[in-house]
Amino acid sequence: MFYVYIIYSKTFDIYYKGFSEDVAQRLLYHNENRSRYTSNKGPWD
Repeated sequence: MFYVYIIYSKTFDIYYKGFSEDVAQRLLYHNENRSRYTSNKGPWD
């Protein structure tokens, strides 16, 4: 099952929405700067 998620960067005051089967793992992926659109804009909550 896929889940829709919204994460927020306090540093840049921006939101990002996405979908994943494993939201916790995907959040780690974003925070490790491995995502093209969210790299260098974190940390993400």
